Amino acid sequence: MADGQTLVSGNILVSGNVSFAPIASDTYKVTGELNKYSSSVWVEDSKGNIVSEKIVAKVY
Repeated sequence: MADGQTLVSGNILVSGNVSFAPIASDTYKVTGELNKYSSSVWVEDSKGNIVSEKIVAKVY
């Protein structure tokens, strides 16, 4: 399986600010998806719930 950089030519940049109310006993990760139309990132809690808004960059 190819990684995201192999699937597209050039670099994909997603930039933005997110805010959420973290709970001290939980863990969080930044995750996202890449396809030929857009690239997006967001924050998920340890149960996989999205706890921030998605930051989306369109790929042209």
